[in-house]
Parts: sequence; C-alpha cells; structure tokens
Amino acid sequence: MFESFFNFTKTPFARDMPPESLYSTPQLEALQSRLAYGIKNRAFLIVSGDAGSGKTTAIRRFISTLDPLRTVVLYVSEFNLTPRNFYFDLLNQIGVKPHFFRGEAKRQFVKKIRLIAADNNVPIIIIDEAHLCDMEMLILIGS
Repeated sequence: MFESFFNFTKTPFARDMPPESLYSTPQLEALQSRLAYGIKNRAFLIVSGDAGSGKTTAIRRFISTLDPLRTVVLYVSEFNLTPRNFYFDLLNQIGVKPHFFRGEAKRQFVKKIRLIAADNNVPIIIIDEAHLCDMEMLILIGS
C-alpha cells in the first residue's frame, strides 16, 4: 500500500533484502569488523541490540562475505530450542542423519565439527534469538 504511494520498487526492511543492499553506516562496518575478528580468532561472539535494529540482517550481510569453500555456516533460529533439537538441526544442516538420543547426537556433532576444522574449514554456528533460550540451552551454548 505505502510502496505505491512512495514509488518504492520493493518493500523496505524486508527479511529477503539482499545483504549488499544495506545502507552502510559506521556502526554496521564496526560490527562487520568485529565479526571478522571473532571468526579469525575462533571466538565466542554475541551480537546484541534493540529489537528491529538489524542484528540478523547485519549477520546475514557478514555471512555473504565469507568464502563458502573455507567456512561452514550453521544457522539456528528456533523459538523453543532444546538441546536435542539443537543437535538435530545442526546435524541435518551438515548432511548427517542424527541419532535419536541426544548424547549420541552430541557425539556425532562434535566429531563432524572436528572433521570440518581438520579440513581447514571454519565452522560457524549462529544462534539467532538466543536470548529466548531456556537455562539448559544457555548452559549448552556456553560450554
């Protein structure tokens, strides 16, 4: 409705906005640099900000700059994430059929991540909306 009024060719702020179309600000560039530094040093990173401030979009932009032959990006965005679903989702993303039991799935995941790293690839796990996770998930993520 407002698109035609303002003569927009696309809906602004849509989730499917190409990352290269983002307006570059000093804050966005600083975040991109910090993410690159964290990945280079294989650090645990947290991106926080107000709702709607563009955290997910900024991360999508960063992912689009990575070499897909040198990185394996695993992206989880689930509202009620449990440890079992966490491992199942990640294993499915890397093409591994997860074992039924959580402990076995965790061992599968750790083994596969080690293989990815041994091939000189950088595994990157992104948990979007992690603040919605319960205590059990937060302990798992932090370990």
